[in-house]
Amino acid sequence: MDEGGEEEEPGPADADAPAGAQEDGGSPGAERDTSGNASGSGKPEAGSSDRQAQTQPPEPVDPVCVARLAELGAIFEAVEPIEGEGGCGIAHPFEISGFSGGISLQPAAKLDCPTAVALAEWVEDELKPAADTAIRTLTDEEKPEGKALKTIRQASSYICRTRNSQKDAKLSEHGKGRAIDIAGFTLADGTDVTVTPREKDHTIAAALQAAVRKGACLHFTTVLGPGADSFHSDHIHIDLAERRGGYRICQ
Repeated sequence: MDEGGEEEEPGPADADAPAGAQEDGGSPGAERDTSGNASGSGKPEAGSSDRQAQTQPPEPVDPVCVARLAELGAIFEAVEPIEGEGGCGIAHPFEISGFSGGISLQPAAKLDCPTAVALAEWVEDELKPAADTAIRTLTDEEKPEGKALKTIRQASSYICRTRNSQKDAKLSEHGKGRAIDIAGFTLADGTDVTVTPREKDHTIAAALQAAVRKGACLHFTTVLGPGADSFHSDHIHIDLAERRGGYRICQ
């Protein structure tokens, strides 16, 4: 499944996706860039149908959204607007570098405000509780609530490219600052959980990966990871693609 589909009727399959491409994370081993620069053949063309008019002034940033981001304890700062070809760009980008409780996001991610809020809510509601449970199981001792998760590693946030970096595909949600690829986590005891196929893995790391991936479906409209398709074997892609009828893709 690809991340889009807002122009189509929701259903069990997303007609926007290229054959064999379930969503948007880029092919395994493809270059990923969080700087805002496009790379590879998946760069949207300046004349593509997805290009949005750049002549109209952007809407002002939503102060309620920014207040919510601060309330959640996210570590963030507003940065200069990002402009790109073919509809890429973020009118009001925020650089997110961490979350409450000393949790760092490495490297920092550039996202729009609603996506940053969804990410922070996911961290608070899903990642922290799951990590607390995991580390208590691993160490067989109580740990302070909300202190088990130390680092979240991301592989891609804003980047101007098409879905899955495929030629002639629609613009990726990454190109709008509305998507992020989660590559792994580090717990307080040093345990590293790298996102990878874990169908035959019966460990706490596998349980943690499964729990936070499923929990992401409560906060994002697209969640795809290992097993969804060949493009997502090493990360969990989450985004806020808009679709009619509130349709969500969770694979």
